[in-house]
Amino acid sequence: MPIQELVQIKQSNDLEKNTAVMMAVNCAPVIKGSKASNLITVTMQELYMIRKLVRGTGISYHLLKIKANKFMLFLYRREALKRYILSEKVQKFLRGYGYPADDFSAMLHRLFSRVEQYSRGEIAYPHEMGAFLEYPIEDILGFMENDGENFSFYGYWKVYHNEQEMTQLFQRFDEEREHVLKEILEGKTIREIAV
Repeated sequence: MPIQELVQIKQSNDLEKNTAVMMAVNCAPVIKGSKASNLITVTMQELYMIRKLVRGTGISYHLLKIKANKFMLFLYRREALKRYILSEKVQKFLRGYGYPADDFSAMLHRLFSRVEQYSRGEIAYPHEMGAFLEYPIEDILGFMENDGENFSFYGYWKVYHNEQEMTQLFQRFDEEREHVLKEILEGKTIREIAV
């Protein structure tokens, strides 16, 4: 991806294009439908623009926490995330954190509540967030057991297991990012690109 084109967009002060590029860099797999969810940090202006950009795409969002002038935004594809979260392995993991079984909406509500508690300093970081970001349970557990150290490699998350499989997955995510950025530079909107 020619960096000059990205710099020109950033310098143009075109909020819609800048926000689309930011989404492509951070959320291309969600835009393309190969990943169920992602977290991004945005400004108030970007938040309003993202609401506009994702309208009609099948991508939902939820504001998780506010810190100074920044917002943590959870972007997700509801049905894809629901399938993943309701799988037996993920359900077993989440039950250990008090999540209700087989009620996706209640599970999202509990996650959002726990993130809010964390942002107020009431609880430790809710590592189960990784499950809602579609990280493999083995990698979430590996991260927790190793305090974020001793990972095999780092990509879209810290990998502790299945290095070859995750390397291929991360490569596909990188290719999707390049593809989405190219389409945005060609003038397409997130709505036109989203699967």
